[in-house]
Amino acid sequence: MPVLKDMLQEDIGVTVVDKTTYLYYRPSDTLNLRINKGDNIPIGDPLHTTMKDGRIYSTILSKEMHGVPFKAVTYPIKDSEGNVVGAVGIGKSLDQQFKIEESADSLFSSLEETSASIEEISAGSEKLNNVIEDIVKTAKQTENNIKESNEIISMIQNIASQSNLLGLNAAIEAARSGETRQRFYSCCK
Repeated sequence: MPVLKDMLQEDIGVTVVDKTTYLYYRPSDTLNLRINKGDNIPIGDPLHTTMKDGRIYSTILSKEMHGVPFKAVTYPIKDSEGNVVGAVGIGKSLDQQFKIEESADSLFSSLEETSASIEEISAGSEKLNNVIEDIVKTAKQTENNIKESNEIISMIQNIASQSNLLGLNAAIEAARSGETRQRFYSCCK
């Protein structure tokens, strides 16, 4: 048992018990359950359950229990007649794995927030594009209205110019008519 950790090249803790007490405990680098040789095995401990049922158990223990989440695998030790006389327990820290999962969850949340922000920007861009299209339509319509107004003003200027010519012609004709009258009256006198 003392070299099992080195043989497996894993950060594991190893425990060996008889029916009532801890016989051996080697903590892992990241997990120390503070077990002492000779301590009694508490009821409810995975090793106790394995000896009681005579079968292998694999359990994930939460961070709240021992400060580090870990996986415990317990295996019953039987004598030559098949009677359970003890158990071996191996605990492997899941702290690194949980940190990776938390980082992945955090990254996923960040990506969701980024995606939502991109959708907001996209919606804003679409609204801005619609506003710009409306402004362009309004500008074209205004340009057409200005062209029509220019045509009307040009027509009015044309009419005014022609009216001025007609007025001038009328004045000339009136002046001629007045001259002719004067000559007529001067001849007749």
